[in-house]
Amino acid sequence: MRVAIITENFLPKLDGVTRTLAMLLEYLQAKGHQALLLGPDSGMQQYAGAELVGTAGVAFPFYPELKFNFFRPLFVRRLSEFSPDIVHLVDPVVLGAAGLVAARFLNKPLVSSYHTNLAAYCSHFGFSTLTEPMWRYNRFIHNQSSLTFCPSPSTVAMLCSQGFQHLRIWPRGVDTTIFRPQRRSAELRSSWLRAHSSPMMNNDQHRECHAELFASPSLHSGLRLTQGKLREVSLSSSRETLRFAQGDTTGPMLDDKFLQRGMSEVREQPDNKLILLYVGRVSWEKNLRLLVQAYRGLDHSHCHLVIVGDGPARAEMQQLLADVPVTFTGYLSGDALADAYASADIFAFPSSTETFGQAVLEAMASGLPVVGLLSEGVRDLVTNGLTGLLDAQRANEEEQAASYRELLEALMYDHSARQLMGEAALASARERSWPEAMQPLVRGYDEVIKHTPIPIAA
Repeated sequence: MRVAIITENFLPKLDGVTRTLAMLLEYLQAKGHQALLLGPDSGMQQYAGAELVGTAGVAFPFYPELKFNFFRPLFVRRLSEFSPDIVHLVDPVVLGAAGLVAARFLNKPLVSSYHTNLAAYCSHFGFSTLTEPMWRYNRFIHNQSSLTFCPSPSTVAMLCSQGFQHLRIWPRGVDTTIFRPQRRSAELRSSWLRAHSSPMMNNDQHRECHAELFASPSLHSGLRLTQGKLREVSLSSSRETLRFAQGDTTGPMLDDKFLQRGMSEVREQPDNKLILLYVGRVSWEKNLRLLVQAYRGLDHSHCHLVIVGDGPARAEMQQLLADVPVTFTGYLSGDALADAYASADIFAFPSSTETFGQAVLEAMASGLPVVGLLSEGVRDLVTNGLTGLLDAQRANEEEQAASYRELLEALMYDHSARQLMGEAALASARERSWPEAMQPLVRGYDEVIKHTPIPIAA
C-alpha cells in the first residue's frame, strides 16, 4: 500500500499528534507499506523510511506552535510521482484544504483524521465569535473524505452532534517498554524538591487543613467521607471495579494524632512529599488556571508540583506560583520524560479540550492515578474511581477549583487508594499497544481503496 499523508503538524514539535504520526510511519514501515509525508519543514529528509517534503509557514497569532503552512507546487508533483493508493489529511486546516483539492485533482481516495478541537480553542483564546465558523469549516473539510478517523468514543459523539459524517475510531497506544513504573528515580525526586522548600505549618494551620479536608460530606460521587474518615477503597476481582465501601467503619481513622505523626514524618523527610505532575503544553487552553487555583489551596508541606512542557503561559504561571513550591522542567522527551512520569505520585490533568489525552495514557502506563475532569477524551481513558478521579465540569470557577482540590487531597492523604488506582491504571494502559491501535486505521485505508472506483483514462 502507498500512503500519502498531508499534515499541518509534525516533528520536531512534540505533542500527541506528532507522536501518533511518528508511530504510524513506523507501523507502515514495519508492515511493508510505503509512505510520503507532506507537511511543515522538519529539517529531516526521511522518517521510518518515509520521504518527508516540507514547507514554510506563518505561526498562528494565538497559537505560535501551529502554523499556516503553504502548499507548494512541489507537493502536487511529488503526489503525482508517488501515485498513492490513498491520501490521508491530518487535522486539515490550510495545508490540508489544499491537499484535498490536490487529491481530488489526482483522483485519489481520501480519508481524514480529527485530532485537535480548534473550535474550542477559539473560545479559550478570546475569539469566541470564531467558534461556530471554525466548526463549519472543519465539518466541510472532513465531510469531503470517505472516512474521518478520531481517537475516542466521546470525540465521535461530539463530532456527530456537529454534523460530521463517516466517523471511525482510530485509538491510540502507549509503549510500555518506555513508560513504566520501574523508572521511578529517588534522585530525580530529590532534585525537584531540593531546590524548593515550603514553610512548615503551625498547629493552627494544621487544624485548619484537617478541618478543610473533612468538612465536605461528599468529595465526589463514589468518593465519600464517613464520620471523619475516607471510606476504604477495595478492588473487586469479580466485577473488576474499584469501589468505595458504603458505610464502612472498619478502616483506620485519620485523627489528629495520625495526621500530626504523618506531618512530622514529611517534615523530617522532605523527599517523602508527594509529587503532583502535569505534562503537556503550558497554555491556558489546557485549563491550567484550574490547576493553579487548586494547587495554591493545598498543604505545600505535603506536596510539590512539577510542570513538564512549555508554552506561552509559562511565564505567567511562574509568576502565579512564585510563592509556592513548583518545578518547571521545560520540554522533556524519551527517557527523561518517562523518568518524570514514573517519579511522580499523582497525575493532575485539568484539560477539558482533549480529543484523546496521550499524556494521560503515558501517565497511566507509568502507574499513576489520574485526577482530571469528566470531559471528552480523558473520560474514555480514566475510569472514575478505578484508575483515577474525574471531577464534573462546573460553570463557577471557584467551585470548580475547590472541588478539584478536594479530589487531589483525597488521593494525597490515602496511600492505599493511590496504590490501587495506580495498579489499575497500569493494567488498563497495558491493553493499549501502538500496533493494535494502528490496525483500525489501516483496515479503513483498505476499505476506502476497495470501494473507490478506479478512474478510466480518456
